Amino acid sequence: MGLCSCLQLRSNPQERTSDEIDLPLNLPTSKNWQSHDLRAWHFIEELVQMNISPSPANPFEINFAALTEMPSLEQALQAGALAAFLREVLLTSCPYFQLIQADFQRCVQLHFSIMPSIVPVQAGTSAEPSQHLINASQKSKDGRS
Repeated sequence: MGLCSCLQLRSNPQERTSDEIDLPLNLPTSKNWQSHDLRAWHFIEELVQMNISPSPANPFEINFAALTEMPSLEQALQAGALAAFLREVLLTSCPYFQLIQADFQRCVQLHFSIMPSIVPVQAGTSAEPSQHLINASQKSKDGRS
């Protein structure tokens, strides 16, 4: 059994039957994925370039305004994950190297600037548990008695 050489757009509107939910996207990238050692970001890049007009200078540009509006823990995790993704992109040849590198560095800086505020200072210490966890713990104890 071979792998499908095209991307499938999955949609499930109520008026369609279940066999109509996968629509093939015949992209040049999907036609060349086996012969050109392509990665997921190559597909993302092509989809962004095809669907945003005018095409952005960097299809992997990070929306730092949205990122910095997140709670601290989410912000640190997202920034770290984005830095890991951008690092993988940087390790391949890409025409947006300078722009991606700037976003990568900013993600790394953001991640490590937040980490001290969310990591306990001493082992075994943590933030106060939420009221939801306290209530669940109490119910669990009451159920055992």
